[in-house]
Amino acid sequence: MFDRARAASAVLLIGLVAALTYGQNQTITSGEVPPTFSNPAFTSNAVAPLKKGDALPANFVIGHGCMEAWDPRVHVFVNGDQTVKYPVSGVVNCSDSDSGSFAVFASTTVIRTDMRADQASRANGYLIESKRAIKAGEAVPTLIFMGNGVYSIVSIESAHGQTDKGNTAIAEPWLTIFDTRLKPSDQLLVVQAWRASNETVTGLLSVPGLMKPQYDLLGLFQNGQFPRHPFSAE
Repeated sequence: MFDRARAASAVLLIGLVAALTYGQNQTITSGEVPPTFSNPAFTSNAVAPLKKGDALPANFVIGHGCMEAWDPRVHVFVNGDQTVKYPVSGVVNCSDSDSGSFAVFASTTVIRTDMRADQASRANGYLIESKRAIKAGEAVPTLIFMGNGVYSIVSIESAHGQTDKGNTAIAEPWLTIFDTRLKPSDQLLVVQAWRASNETVTGLLSVPGLMKPQYDLLGLFQNGQFPRHPFSAE
C-alpha cells in the first residue's frame, strides 16, 4: 500500500519515463540523456547516461525527504584516498510546481582552467562558481540536474555557506555550474533539490540493504495505477 508521498514520487518518476520514451518498449529512442558536456571551460560526463536503445531501469528506491526515486545502482567515485558513493540516477521534486522537478545523474566534471577559491567565471553560456581552489584537469564528483529545460551541474560534496536564523551553517555545493538563462530563484530550486538528495542518499547508504529495488514503477504505470505526469525533459 503506497502512502501519499511515495505515490507522488512514483508519478514524478513515471513522468520522466513518459518524457524520455515512446511506445511500449520503454527504451531510449534517440540521443543521449544527459548529453556529454564538452567546451573550453569544462567537461562533464554522466557515469551511466541513457543512450539510444537502452532500457530504463524498472525498479527504484523511494526517498522520504521530498518526492524522490533513486536507481539502486551505486557508483563509487575515487579521488586519491577518498571515495564518494552516489546512485547513478534519480528524480527529485522539493517544490509544489513542475519547475522544481529534476532528473538527477551522477557525473564526473573536469574544470579545464585553474580557479581560485570563491572565484566566479562565465564561459560558453554557463556561470561557474567555486568555493575551493581548483587545478586545471581536476576531476570532481558531481550531479547533473535536468529540469526547467536546462542542465545544472553541482558538486556532490558540500561547503558550509550562509547561516540560518539559528546561526547554523547551511550546506551548499562547493562547485556550481549554472546555465546563465536560469534565474536566481531557479538556481535556488536546484540547490534545495541537491540538499534533499544528499540527505536522502546519505541515509540510504548508511544502512546496509536499504539501496535495493522496492517498487516496479513501470509496471504500476502500465497497469494504470498512476496518471501520466507532464514532466518535460527537453
